Amino acid sequence: MPVRHRQNGVALITALLVVSLASILAVSLLEHLHYDLRRTENIIRADQAELYNANAVQFARGLLRLDRTLNNEYDTLEEYSPQNEQLFPVPGGGVSATLLDQQRCFNLNNLSASNTTLAQQKIIYRNLLQRAEIDSNLHSTLVDSLIDWLDDNDIAQPMGAEFDYYIGLEQPYRSANQLMITPTALRMVKGYTPEITRQLRPHVCVIPAINTAININTASLEMLESIPALTGHGAQIIQDRDGQADTTEDDAPFASMNDFQRYAQQTLQIQNINTQGLQVYSEYFMMESYTNLGAGNIRLFSLIYRNQDDGSSEIIYQSRGTL
Repeated sequence: MPVRHRQNGVALITALLVVSLASILAVSLLEHLHYDLRRTENIIRADQAELYNANAVQFARGLLRLDRTLNNEYDTLEEYSPQNEQLFPVPGGGVSATLLDQQRCFNLNNLSASNTTLAQQKIIYRNLLQRAEIDSNLHSTLVDSLIDWLDDNDIAQPMGAEFDYYIGLEQPYRSANQLMITPTALRMVKGYTPEITRQLRPHVCVIPAINTAININTASLEMLESIPALTGHGAQIIQDRDGQADTTEDDAPFASMNDFQRYAQQTLQIQNINTQGLQVYSEYFMMESYTNLGAGNIRLFSLIYRNQDDGSSEIIYQSRGTL
C-alpha cells in the first residue's frame, strides 16, 4: 500500500508538469499569434497607405492636365502653394496632399558647368545667398563648391572642392560629378553646414535639368529680388500679381510674358527689360502626400513633369519619408 501511494503521488506531479508545460506553450502560441496578427495588420495598413499615396499622385497628375488643357497658360500661387493642402478622409484615417510649384525657387542644378547661362545663374545665386542672410565671406566657397559637385570633371574651381577634398575627410566619400536628385544632397557639398542648408532650404529646389526658368507668378520676394533685372521691384510685383494692387489693371497674375513686359515698362518703369530665364508657367511640381492609417503612416514625395503643350505628365522620381 505505501508503494501505491508513492506511485500515485508521482503520477499526480507528472500530470501537473504536463498541464503546466501545455499552459506555457499555449500562452506562448497565443503571444506569437498576437504578434503575427499585429505584424500582418501593419503590413496591410502600409500597403493601403502606399495605394492611397499612389492614387493621390495620379489624382494630382489629372489636375495638372486639366489645369493646362481647360484653364490657362499660366500658373499662380493660388493654385500651387503650401496653403492649398487638400485633406481626404479614408476608412481608418486620412490622406493629405499638397502640390507645389518647383519653379518658384532657384534650381540648384542651374549651376551646372554645362549650362550656357552659368554666368547669369552665378549672379542670381550669389544674390540669393545674400537675401538668405548667409555670410558674404562664404559666398565664393558655396558657389564654387556647388559647381564642382555638379560638373563631370575633377578640376576644382578656385574656392571649390573635388575628389581630393572629399576623400580626405574623416568620413570620406566621392564628389557626385553629376546633377543633384534631391535637395538633401546639398549637405554633402563643401561649405554647406546644417545651418546654411536650413537657411537656404525655403529658397532652392532641385529639378533634374539645367537652365530652368523662374515663374514670376509664384516666385518669392527673395527670388525676385535676386534677379538683377527685378532687383528693387520684388515687393511691388508680388503686391500687384497677387491681387493687392491699387488699380484693377494690375490686380491679376501675368497671363503671358508680353503682359509682364508691358507691366515692367509701364508700372515698374523698366525699359528694355531682360526677361531671359523668366516665364509665367511651370513645368515641374512636387507632390507631397501623407497617409495616416494608424501604423501605416507613409509620406511620399513625387516630382512630376508636365508638358506645357499638351498637359501630359510623368513622374521623374519619388522618395518616401523625406526628400
